[in-house]
Amino acid sequence: MAGKSAELSRAFFVCPQFKHETMRSITLLLLLLSASYLASFAQSGQSPRVITGTVLLSGSVLPGVGELSRTMTQDWKLRIDSSSTSDKTIILNSGRITIMIAQLDYPVDHIEIRAASRLAWRWPDAETQALKHTSQAVISVVGDGVSGADMHIAFSRAAAAILASTTSAGVYMNAQYLLVSGESYLSATRNMTDNQILPLYCWIYFGRPGDGGAFTFGMEEFGCAELEISGSQQQESDVQGTLYDAVYSVLKYGGRQGVDSVIITEEGQKIPYKTAKSSFIEGVDVWRLDY
Repeated sequence: MAGKSAELSRAFFVCPQFKHETMRSITLLLLLLSASYLASFAQSGQSPRVITGTVLLSGSVLPGVGELSRTMTQDWKLRIDSSSTSDKTIILNSGRITIMIAQLDYPVDHIEIRAASRLAWRWPDAETQALKHTSQAVISVVGDGVSGADMHIAFSRAAAAILASTTSAGVYMNAQYLLVSGESYLSATRNMTDNQILPLYCWIYFGRPGDGGAFTFGMEEFGCAELEISGSQQQESDVQGTLYDAVYSVLKYGGRQGVDSVIITEEGQKIPYKTAKSSFIEGVDVWRLDY
């Protein structure tokens, strides 16, 4: 393990308490699904694929289903085919994706927020700001034969619609231990909507352990291996930039990009990699980039 930052990251990533909280949140959201929707998966023999996250609200009341649908469609270009409410949960259907939004009248556990804020290097005052939230809008995106990238795009558009319509601190992705400020999240989602730029920092945690290292946490949500660089002699900014470019290419092209274990970035850079045990996340096989 390289450096104090990596030790801190490892401590949180392998902590059973936070893994339990993640599974509890997913279970809660699955229970919010209508019985008929779950039955459709049971009849087809499929298991619903789910991603979850939370908008940290500061005492705000969510807009109604009609207003949210209009905002998502007009401002964030998310097509809404139908909508309804069930058990205080807003349910929106967009093609083969279902989005459920439930407001919970209590905050995310402060232990979780403090842990995630220590990793939120892109949000310097994350702990101070995030702990001000008083309730949460929990978003669950369920996909039927849809890519992880498309599910995350739908999630980001739904989250942005809530952020723009409420007083909110930011967005917390519990499976990735990722905490993003509301301002950054809105800016990145606007860039995605207007310029088709994937908002990777809203979806994946990029670790900065130092000593020529960099790693991802959250690629599993896309059905991909985590990527990392270890022991590079290049500058830290170049190490981070190269990892970012490699992740972008992998997600945009749906998995393996290039041939012979080489990732080809959008700029044409060829980055060899090999499968290896992670230097930063215990027990995980990763694609280690040769950089």
